[in-house]
Amino acid sequence: MCFGNLTPTSVRIAVVLLSLSSVGLFQCSRDNAPDPGPGISTVGDTLKTPLNYTDLPDLKPTGFTGFSGRSVAVWQLKMRLKTNQDSITNWGATLGRFIFYDKQLSANGTIACAGCHHQDKAFTDGKAFSTGFLGGQTHFSAMSTVNLGLIEDNDPGYFWDGRAKRLRDQVLAPFQDPTEMGMTLPGLIGKMKSLTYYPALFEKAYGSRDITAPKVADALNQFLLSLISYRSKFHTGTHLKVPSADDRPGEVYVKEFSELENRGYYSYVVGGCDQCHFLDGRLVLQHLSNGVNRQAFKDGKSKIPTLFNIALTAPYMHDGRFTSLGEVIDHYRQGEAVTTIRKEALDPDKIDKEALIAFLKTLTDEELTKDQRFSDPFKK
Repeated sequence: MCFGNLTPTSVRIAVVLLSLSSVGLFQCSRDNAPDPGPGISTVGDTLKTPLNYTDLPDLKPTGFTGFSGRSVAVWQLKMRLKTNQDSITNWGATLGRFIFYDKQLSANGTIACAGCHHQDKAFTDGKAFSTGFLGGQTHFSAMSTVNLGLIEDNDPGYFWDGRAKRLRDQVLAPFQDPTEMGMTLPGLIGKMKSLTYYPALFEKAYGSRDITAPKVADALNQFLLSLISYRSKFHTGTHLKVPSADDRPGEVYVKEFSELENRGYYSYVVGGCDQCHFLDGRLVLQHLSNGVNRQAFKDGKSKIPTLFNIALTAPYMHDGRFTSLGEVIDHYRQGEAVTTIRKEALDPDKIDKEALIAFLKTLTDEELTKDQRFSDPFKK
């Protein structure tokens, strides 16, 4: 990818845009039998024609001038699949979708993985702490499961505290959590064998009706890998340049952005937000305290979430203490966050609150929240 004569800041951002990225918290719907989902009259119809998870747009980075940000997200996932780190098949992802939304796979049939990850909220749940199968609360807020396919498994750390080293290890944990879903792996497999639709789905996905925990993990892995965000205004806009501290007021960075949104993009980069929240959506483990995580995590070390779709994922922080983007920005412009981060990256004097909020809203992928491939197959 050619970036021309860019500033050091521009090169840094451009390189970040090409980094494999993003990982999130996969935490944790009561029916006796599955209901037909949107566009699916019966499970039998699904077995005839699965939805398409593998036909990604033919996009690739070609150069920064006129560069479309969505090509990065698709290109990154394709590179992961090409290097055989993982694979996605239509049947495998379809099976994963059923597992993700199936309430019957919890101890009392009341909650599914999707209970903590709602499509309309960019796969979070709008709560400070999620509710488990018996009404108990989780220890942390549910992080979005979007863009999990854009990180290499050798960049360890799934969940807020990074305890799961691979996505396929992470996806089985909520089933076995005593608060979230309350199952054991043998109990989970036994339950799936008793439901008429799973043997047929496993046969389509793996050529055998045999149901095993590794196959369950693989199917969920495939579904989550396919759940990428690349249709926001930021992704689809024509990127003309990366903001730099040397820029004059009124610079246009993305052709389709308003003046306020372009000013917010400048504020995001020059103010230092991009130093932790990379614009490729990548999540990293940091020992740096942000003023709220010091007591919750060992050495203040926690996952830094992607800000893509951030306007849909309130409340914010690992404990949901902030209910609006304005409150979050205020936190980073004053108090402990300033004293602990400023010397490393943050320059709160350069953060324009109104403009920054406008820019953050350009990171919302509305199509993702309505995409049938990621919707509940049991919902009427």
